[in-house]
Amino acid sequence: MNNKPRWGLCIYGALLWFALPFILLRLLWRGRRSTAYYSGIAERFGFYDRPFPTGGILVHAVSVGETMAAAPLIEALLKAGHSIVLTHMTPTGLACGERLFGERVTHLYLPYDYMFAVNHFLNTIKPKMVVIMETEWWPNLYQAVYDRKIPLYMVNARLSEKSFKGYRKWLWFFKPVLQCATHICAQGKNDAERLMALGVPAEKVSVTGNLKCDADVPQSLKETAEVLRQMWGDRYAFAATSTHEGEETQVLQAFNLILEKYPTALLVLVPRHPERFDSVYETCITEGFIVRRRSWGEGVTPKTQIYLGDTMGEVLAYYGAVSVAFIGGSLVEVGGHNVLEAAQMDCAMITGPYLHNFKTVTDALRERGALDVIETPEALANTVMSLWEDQNKRMAHIMAATAYLQSEQGVLGRVMAQLR
Repeated sequence: MNNKPRWGLCIYGALLWFALPFILLRLLWRGRRSTAYYSGIAERFGFYDRPFPTGGILVHAVSVGETMAAAPLIEALLKAGHSIVLTHMTPTGLACGERLFGERVTHLYLPYDYMFAVNHFLNTIKPKMVVIMETEWWPNLYQAVYDRKIPLYMVNARLSEKSFKGYRKWLWFFKPVLQCATHICAQGKNDAERLMALGVPAEKVSVTGNLKCDADVPQSLKETAEVLRQMWGDRYAFAATSTHEGEETQVLQAFNLILEKYPTALLVLVPRHPERFDSVYETCITEGFIVRRRSWGEGVTPKTQIYLGDTMGEVLAYYGAVSVAFIGGSLVEVGGHNVLEAAQMDCAMITGPYLHNFKTVTDALRERGALDVIETPEALANTVMSLWEDQNKRMAHIMAATAYLQSEQGVLGRVMAQLR
């Protein structure tokens, strides 16, 4: 790519056109489960029905996690006087961005990576800089940005060993894509080394750390956490967040074991994807639990056993309202999710063994004794109860996590120094 033969792009473009019917069908299917997917369809192909400022900085954050990670960077860019166009691929990411920044930034969907859509998108917004959060590689977008001589930065980039091996097989294609980047800010040393092994020049990669370590907790979420704590009083409570299909059943098995010893215990269950809220609710009811849903405005009564966190953007509040949390995507082969949010809220953390997407952070936390890793529902139940019962152990976990966060701060300054 860039100044190299572009036959790889031609093959990629042809495959995209072949996939178009399936992309549309998937969009329609997801829309049946969450109607938010029907909004912004024109934007997904680079067309817009409203005016907005041009010539600013384009920041792309695919979904909620990336949007939260981008928050301190966006705030710094706004403070420096830049206008921001913030793009997403998911409705949940868009909603999170709107909640965090309101009308201070322009919120759009990033178009699918068809060259006609990408060109129309870039010709419309005319960005002076493009910032891609984490590991989002869009070949046509990268090439179009490069051709326009617009600086392109990858920030908070991470690359697991599993993903690296997959990209390595297609090095002839992905190496030119990465070479379109002006600079890549990697989360950790291993991430940087893998990126360089894919052909990124060493001078274009720096280890800046994880921006999530510099994120501030909104005061509104701290207040919500306090309201929730008062709602369930002095009951033993733990949260299971970002859970996926196949995990809720294991969490419920663990909770049944906990109820044998702590019959008044409360589980705060927060599925990862909003289109699964209803099905997870039905599963809990079918299993015989007494459930209340936050989205319905239902409070926790003394008989409530499960509080379903079926709202978006409140996971920090759930962490702040409990003392122990299991972070999902880790008992199934998803690869884990962000554990730093729990650490920010002084919540002891537990995960499953599948952590390859966040290996740098989870390895560091495990070395410090700030993270328990379990593999079975029985182990999850025993670990939750152990952390409840042993305050010294729980506080040691929390203090170790806090120390890690403090040691990693300053990421924002290192990232800002690279953007120019």
